[in-house]
Amino acid sequence: MRSACTKCGGQKGVNRHRSWCAACLNAAAKQSRVSFPDANKASMRKWRETARGRAVSLIKYCGRRHDLVTINVEWVLRKILAGHCELSGLAFDLHARGGRSPYTPSLDRKIAELGYTPENTRVVVWCVNAALGTWGDDTLKVVVEALHGKL
Repeated sequence: MRSACTKCGGQKGVNRHRSWCAACLNAAAKQSRVSFPDANKASMRKWRETARGRAVSLIKYCGRRHDLVTINVEWVLRKILAGHCELSGLAFDLHARGGRSPYTPSLDRKIAELGYTPENTRVVVWCVNAALGTWGDDTLKVVVEALHGKL
């Protein structure tokens, strides 16, 4: 149904649930982000502290890092809702101040050169992913065994 936007008066596909057209809504949202940057940052931080928000953030990030991404938000969300790191068994922390803690969920590719596919990706705590780096499980295992009993 086409009707007039109450803001600009244009005929831009306004429906009965919205009185403004998409262009006016987008302009208002942009102005809000400019006018209230701290409020928007706080809102985004709270959203990222939810399991779904974290899953969406992780998918966006992996899409920027690699061309091959076959996992989706629902796949990541299921892994996060399991509540623990797939490698260490440590519990995830979704409520970290600043959005990241050593126990925040992170996507790890088992073989770094390959993409984010269900077979090559696991959801781990961030500190494990950082420790794995580019060397992987075998190197981390040697380091953990060397540290055992020394800390």
